[in-house]
Amino acid sequence: MNYRFTCTIVLFLAFLTVLACEQSLHLAGQYEAIIPFDQDSVVTLILKADGKGSWNMAEAVPFQWEARGGKVWLHTKSGGLIVGMVSETRTIEINLPGVGVLMFKKRE
Repeated sequence: MNYRFTCTIVLFLAFLTVLACEQSLHLAGQYEAIIPFDQDSVVTLILKADGKGSWNMAEAVPFQWEARGGKVWLHTKSGGLIVGMVSETRTIEINLPGVGVLMFKKRE
């Protein structure tokens, strides 16, 4: 492999890493959603800049999270995965079977 090609690959990977970090920092914060079938119940989603987070309803459920291509991936400690769609309006849409679609809005 020649030197120029290797440098190009390294710079490209560094660029992708910076983009991923910037998106993660942009998404970090506290979000809230109302449960569709119980308008009095609120679910809080906390995304910390270090990739840790929690899902709070009756109790806090910790997870690791990452941003990938317009989606946020929540990795639970038990091995489960929840994927949410990120919109340009700072909302995260998560469709949970048996619950419905939760629209998490970022708190300022």
